[in-house]
Amino acid sequence: MVAALAEAPIAAEPMPYASLGLRVLKKPALQNLPLFKSGAIEVQDEGSQVLSQIVGAKRGEMVVDFCAGAGGKTLALGALMRNTGRLYAFDISESASPSSSRASRAAACRTCTRPDRA
Repeated sequence: MVAALAEAPIAAEPMPYASLGLRVLKKPALQNLPLFKSGAIEVQDEGSQVLSQIVGAKRGEMVVDFCAGAGGKTLALGALMRNTGRLYAFDISESASPSSSRASRAAACRTCTRPDRA
């Protein structure tokens, strides 16, 4: 992925704690990249990535995220579960709802159920 971003040209380096994360240097317009539009990359803080890895969700499991926020952890958990099983995301804030385009980019529509309120 570092090589693919370098072609854009966007400089990135591995994150210190999230094994799958990359830190993008400077502030490029990632949302305009084909990699982003196709769902190959997603913007997410390192803490959410680390937490998703610690949970260790597996295929076919049921996972509930009670602090879903904008949906970054939910999308990461869905990817770890390979979009199988059941993944429920709740947040106390109605405005903290992942956009359907974000979920569909990551192919998470089938696994992410998100009611309006927790």
